[in-house]
Amino acid sequence: MTDQPARPQRQHRRPPGRRRRTALGAFFGLLLIGVVAGTGLALDRQDGTPSAERANATALPFDRPSADVLRASPHLVFAHYFTPYPLSLDNQPASRDYYTRNYLTPQGEQGKHAAYGGLLRDRPEPVTPSTGNWQLANLEREVRTARDAGLDGFTVDLLSLTGPNRERVDLLLRAAHRVDPGFRIVLMPDMTSLHTDPRTLADQLARLAASPAAYRLADGRLVVSPFKAEAQEPAWWNEVTARLRQHGIGTALVPVVLNFRANAERFAPISHAFSSWGNRSYARQDNVPGDVRLALSLGK
Repeated sequence: MTDQPARPQRQHRRPPGRRRRTALGAFFGLLLIGVVAGTGLALDRQDGTPSAERANATALPFDRPSADVLRASPHLVFAHYFTPYPLSLDNQPASRDYYTRNYLTPQGEQGKHAAYGGLLRDRPEPVTPSTGNWQLANLEREVRTARDAGLDGFTVDLLSLTGPNRERVDLLLRAAHRVDPGFRIVLMPDMTSLHTDPRTLADQLARLAASPAAYRLADGRLVVSPFKAEAQEPAWWNEVTARLRQHGIGTALVPVVLNFRANAERFAPISHAFSSWGNRSYARQDNVPGDVRLALSLGK
């Protein structure tokens, strides 16, 4: 990989002070959790023994159910996966890799992040450089880490339809199926960076949906959960789902909206369920019960 990794098209693309909160409504028990995957969970499994149980059996402040118990639950937990920050960007030792040279120092990337002291304050758990398809191997490791921690899958942010970020989505789907056929990937077109037409987006989603790891409901519908869905009108999304039907794919649309109250009624007719981007403050969640009631009143 070159010394210029794929970066999100819009660096500060989330509204200040905002973070995803759990999905609203009846999503067949699906719970979307907005946490970034691959940023420090040291629960890898290499030898067949769940390291989450091996390394952290006495470290957790609660008794974590076994994997069998978690998989038997009707409730699923997905972690948000943001493709620009995989375990490694260049397969170099952590002491001199791209994170160390360019993201964790104010002088990195020709000083473009100097004003705020460097792009990042944290990094994914360092990994030893490897031979062969090291990117796929690292993604398999992330899937194992997530699976061993009790997660059911990732919600992958689809930032682009070409290039390294898209290629990582393809690799993530491969990794999930190779590591654990029960681990699922929810497709999340990111409408803050995807500037395309309905037909093109649907055709690309259909290609990704060919993977057995792409998450579908029990009735076979593909779950598509676009971030900032309100960037396009509901009629635009109807064109996407209509084109997917031409590919033989039914869709369960779960839009992630930034302004839930302003868009719930508009999106209700085309949505299987709702997800809302919420406030990051634990002390400012008074609006959540009202959002839940609104979702329920709309049959979601």
